[in-house]
Amino acid sequence: MFTYADFPTWFAISVYGGLACSLLCGGALAWYALARHQGTQRQLAMSLMVCLTSSCLLFVPIWWAQNRLDVYGPTLSMFEVVLALLCAVVLGWLAPLSILVSYVALAAPIAQDGRYKTFPGEGLLVAALDDPARRRAPLGAGQAWGWLTPLDDLTAPRAIPLTQELILLGREGDNDIVIEETGVSRHHAEIHWDHGHPQIKDRGSTNNTLLNRQAVRGRMPLHSGDVLQFGEHRYRFEALESEEAARRSAIARQQTIADEETRKVRRSPSLPPAANGLHTTENTEATGAQEDTGEQSAPLPVAPTLELVAVAGPTPGARWPLHESVMTIGRDQECAITLPDSSVSRQHAQIVRQPTGFFVSDLRSANGAYLNGERLKAPTLIKPGDILRVGEITLRCETPSSPTPEDTNASAPNGYTTDGDPTTPTVAVPTQPTVVITTQKPPPSA
Repeated sequence: MFTYADFPTWFAISVYGGLACSLLCGGALAWYALARHQGTQRQLAMSLMVCLTSSCLLFVPIWWAQNRLDVYGPTLSMFEVVLALLCAVVLGWLAPLSILVSYVALAAPIAQDGRYKTFPGEGLLVAALDDPARRRAPLGAGQAWGWLTPLDDLTAPRAIPLTQELILLGREGDNDIVIEETGVSRHHAEIHWDHGHPQIKDRGSTNNTLLNRQAVRGRMPLHSGDVLQFGEHRYRFEALESEEAARRSAIARQQTIADEETRKVRRSPSLPPAANGLHTTENTEATGAQEDTGEQSAPLPVAPTLELVAVAGPTPGARWPLHESVMTIGRDQECAITLPDSSVSRQHAQIVRQPTGFFVSDLRSANGAYLNGERLKAPTLIKPGDILRVGEITLRCETPSSPTPEDTNASAPNGYTTDGDPTTPTVAVPTQPTVVITTQKPPPSA
């Protein structure tokens, strides 16, 4: 049991010892992070901030000891003495030591090249800015495996294609998708393409990345129709089905292998280059002669072609073939299906082609979109005979009939088609190109 004569000395030792402990813990944190390459910059900054704040707050019990304890002594209440003692112990000892132990136990190790190391069963914490996956297109150059459709900014493009294996999003100009907003961090999030399985991960952003209004923790899978939010900007994610994406990825790999073999082969001077397709040969000294396969890959599976026919509205009878992967319906002239009516929002609805069919979804329009009398709340499959109402305009989904020779000769050269009324043209959008690989061996020279 300490007497009053011993308490001021003991209290001074605990306060000044706590101040030294807090400063030593801050220095140990900095040394550990630099020498052992542990922790992110944000983790280190927060840990050092705790130690610095504890050191500054310790001046409160020091002031109390000099201006209250030394002056009033035994007349002080027990509550005031205990409170000052707790402040000295918590701020000087518990807080710095606990933050040091937590940092050593939980901080992520960092490799020398700036890429974060992995733990068993976990992926990369965050990708490096120079990761080669940012330059690789798994489905081939320019082939998108997914799209991000803005839901708030109506002046933005209809859909942002996702083509690389790794896509960075943030406010800085070195990102793949730049979002200019103060609420978005410099490097906010990253989207991965993992063998046909899209995933999203937050890069330690200030305001977090939201997936369907839930904060992203670690790598989380993405599915068609998911809503992503970065700061105040929201996007709807649409992806190819895994089966078709895997098929396209395999075709792209075959194309890459064929290109590499073509560059390695020394062609015969008397053999003219192929006019169509891609021809490959191998060194006959190493592999011998091969049979001429002449095989052609099958076209990629696509959903049955449909078209929308205006039943009621300013352009009755107009037809819009559904050939694009993503088609936006709205009042804006940049929409694939333009409906010039005040009841239609600038970007009202969207139709996405999947291998299983066409799916229509509402883009948070003012008057809503209705399929067969029911308001759309999620992407819904649309079939021939369905009635789609956009604002006050009614559209019917039909299967286009085969054109007759007279219709083919009468069609306009620019691809416009009409339905009984030549004053209401609609654009016939071409389908996406099909990747075709032809492997042939030239006949032996005489």
